[in-house]
Amino acid sequence: MTWTNKDGLVQRFGVERSTSAEQGFSTRGVKNYLVVDLLDAAAIPDSLSTATPPDEDAPFIPAGSIVTNAWFVVTTDFTSDGAATFYIGLQQGDGTLIDTNAIDANIALDKLVVSSTTGAFNCDGAYVVNAGGQIHPLVDTDSYVGFSYNVAAFTAGAGKLVLEYIKYE
Repeated sequence: MTWTNKDGLVQRFGVERSTSAEQGFSTRGVKNYLVVDLLDAAAIPDSLSTATPPDEDAPFIPAGSIVTNAWFVVTTDFTSDGAATFYIGLQQGDGTLIDTNAIDANIALDKLVVSSTTGAFNCDGAYVVNAGGQIHPLVDTDSYVGFSYNVAAFTAGAGKLVLEYIKYE
């Protein structure tokens, strides 16, 4: 049974939350991993905003973390009728944008195919420490991964994002 209390919070009981979210899962340890599945690139928006908030049960990077590494694995070739580029960003639970290219940005269509030379790549966005010697922001609010495109929409594609992070607080 599910109901909403006077404060607007959803109350769930029994086994209603015993199924895992389709978007992915997270693990715990010194290094933590968050895996987010992109099931259909044709369904992603052209931008991240409050109009496209994450699912309330979606996995997230907790506040007080730093993203130490990130990889994207293509499981189904991405296609587009134009020169689409792919973005992996972060947003708050209500959809408020944190950074459109926090994890990676401007990923060209030719990189988003399954083959022996492509199909998996390191992400080098603003929040990913493995991106080089620059200064990287810390995750200071619970942050949800959001996918978006630029220039043209995707007509197909699927993949899996693997994020490695450490809690510093």
